[in-house]
Amino acid sequence: NALDIEVRGEVYLSRKEFLRINLERVSQKLEPFRNPRNAASGTVRHIDSAIPKARNLQAFFYSVGEPGLTGCKTQWDLLLWLQDAGFRVNDERARLSGVKDFFAVMEEWLLRRDSLSYEVDGVAIKVNQFRLQDEVGTTVRSPRWAIAYKFPAQETTSTLLGISLQVGRTGKVTPVAELSPVQLEGTVVSRATLHNPAFISDKDLRLGDQVTVRKAGGIIPEIVGVVFAARSGESEPYVFPSECPRCAKHLFQEGANRLCKNPECPAQLKERLRHMVSRNALDIEGLGPKTIEMLIENGFVKAIPDLFSLDPNDVENLPGLGELSVAKLVAELELAKRAPLSRWLVALGLPHVGVRKAERLANSFSGFAELRSATLGQLASVPDIGETIGRGIVETIHNEGFVRFLNHLEEKGIRPTITTAMSELGRLTGKTFVLTGALRRPRNLVRAELETLGARVSSAVSSKTDYLVVGEDPGSKLIKAQELGVEVIDENYLLRLVNG
Repeated sequence: NALDIEVRGEVYLSRKEFLRINLERVSQKLEPFRNPRNAASGTVRHIDSAIPKARNLQAFFYSVGEPGLTGCKTQWDLLLWLQDAGFRVNDERARLSGVKDFFAVMEEWLLRRDSLSYEVDGVAIKVNQFRLQDEVGTTVRSPRWAIAYKFPAQETTSTLLGISLQVGRTGKVTPVAELSPVQLEGTVVSRATLHNPAFISDKDLRLGDQVTVRKAGGIIPEIVGVVFAARSGESEPYVFPSECPRCAKHLFQEGANRLCKNPECPAQLKERLRHMVSRNALDIEGLGPKTIEMLIENGFVKAIPDLFSLDPNDVENLPGLGELSVAKLVAELELAKRAPLSRWLVALGLPHVGVRKAERLANSFSGFAELRSATLGQLASVPDIGETIGRGIVETIHNEGFVRFLNHLEEKGIRPTITTAMSELGRLTGKTFVLTGALRRPRNLVRAELETLGARVSSAVSSKTDYLVVGEDPGSKLIKAQELGVEVIDENYLLRLVNG
């Protein structure tokens, strides 16, 4: 029987093919690629299909969207299923029992990693049984049942040429090391984050120092320490500036960080706008980084609310913009005024409020006005918010500058759309669901439907669980639910609940 299924894998370039491509590029007087990973990533996104075809990309497949559809009960069986179905599966795999076996394999791979025909930076470890994967659950961003165990980072030395300062959307000033370029794990590294002033003083970093550099997690360059034996006797400790590098206003110390609290700081405005129009926030396609910069530099946007009263006649002559693109942008901004409340809560940049927490808040409050009058107790009682995040939200929404900011937005006609949960009185508000087993529909879709109606979806069964939704091959959650007297329902009954 035919099976409609999503198969997942990873595309890569072999060492041999990467070398061949770079030799060809050099012969054509083109810049060679820095590493196979970036080259493969750029290749699959290429508009001209002839380019990927000529570069001999390869892939290993390791997963499917809904494992339950295959009839497999374990990760190992799924790999065999994929192989039998004609997909290319990595032969370098093993079933292990216990931490001791795992570390023995890791010791082996530390020696063998360079013998592979492709580059690797670690080993992926997964819980084998899908029943146990379901029991362990996931976080918002990643599964708890899988982890990438990275090999120790390679290190090299470089010279600290300077320290530049970046101002983020919250006003935090982050120092960045400017380094003499060095080759490190396939890329040229010339910059590394220094986190905050305390990091600089704790490591006693001074301009001109020889420093040890590595890539944290194989990706982000970081300074490990100073090679003190190579230090010049004339070097002096670095003094962190007391004024903002963009607006020259006084910097305030908060914990380990220095903050610029000037609401008109152009650096903050740029980053806050980029955040506000990003995909998880208002998702306004017509506002890329260059357009935002032009609007600020030309004085059309001096504060965020200005964005929602742009005059098309003023901006249509800016480079890269024209009558049609400006009309589309203005239309998008007009639609954004009625964007869902959850998206606006992300766009506002409330402390520690991402997509999931914004949805929780939007299911509990009907708009800006109700949120502004919320007490700490009310916020703390919202699922996934709690007292610490709630306190940060209260401090922010009662801040004099933030109050003025919201007032200006409302003056521009910002009226977020209330969520389905609020508009239908949240018929599932206060109900907690747990999902187990292989469901017929994607689990993230089921979760989104429930949360839109005000429900909370948890990864573990407890006495506070209202419903356990059971699919095929349920795990130990079913036993626990029966022990606790939790109501057990199937997908058909769940659909009746969702549809009212």
